[in-house]
Amino acid sequence: MSQRLSRNQQTYRNAIINDILCTAAIQVAEGGTVSVRRIGERLGIAPTGIYRYFPSLQALTAATGELFLAELDDLAAAASGGAEGFSRARAAVLVEWQQTRPAVWSILAGPGGPLAQLVSAALAAYAEQ
Repeated sequence: MSQRLSRNQQTYRNAIINDILCTAAIQVAEGGTVSVRRIGERLGIAPTGIYRYFPSLQALTAATGELFLAELDDLAAAASGGAEGFSRARAAVLVEWQQTRPAVWSILAGPGGPLAQLVSAALAAYAEQ
């Protein structure tokens, strides 16, 4: 039987998930890869404890990619000046990140990466314009 979490427990769980994701994003932004061991060391929790919140390293990497995707969308929205320019601005940011943030790029578009199809579609849209 599934146990429902109290509001305080859910708030705590969400805070831990946020800390894990932010730490993973920092690792990638610093030019590295997502490492469960390093996340655990930085947060003071056992690396195996991270798997209570993410079932696999692939799931954690995908969630980290979603953080970067949200950042990408924020940057594109600010640069686009409207809905028509959003795809072009998003693709322009992706091209810039490919050159300036290779570790982030590898999370988003690396071979077998969780967001590779989305990135490919955005780049194709940019190339058409």
